[in-house]
Amino acid sequence: MKFDPLYGHSDGVNCLTYWNTIVASGSDDHTVRLWDLRTMSCTNCLDGFFHQRIVSICHNPRLTRQLFIACGNKVMEFDVRNLSNVVSLYEPVGDVQFASCVGRRQSLYNHQLHVH
Repeated sequence: MKFDPLYGHSDGVNCLTYWNTIVASGSDDHTVRLWDLRTMSCTNCLDGFFHQRIVSICHNPRLTRQLFIACGNKVMEFDVRNLSNVVSLYEPVGDVQFASCVGRRQSLYNHQLHVH
């Protein structure tokens, strides 16, 4: 399957995740955009939550309403049904390099780079 380019970020895209017909993209422009692949359009833009570039995005494959976004030394959890608020905030030691949702439980495992 081939898709046309999706335009909207003002800087480089660092990460993607998808479920059903939705793609979420995280960028150096400090935003996350949600795209509908049926219409090839941006359906939502999370702006103002992040003060550094987005390094990782993941969703829980068992509960697609959970969206986790890693930025700087924070991982923020959003509910895709209401993106206006942060559901949970995780602040591990050091900057987060990668976040992924794995396993059978509804939890987030994050791999981090500790600041020395």
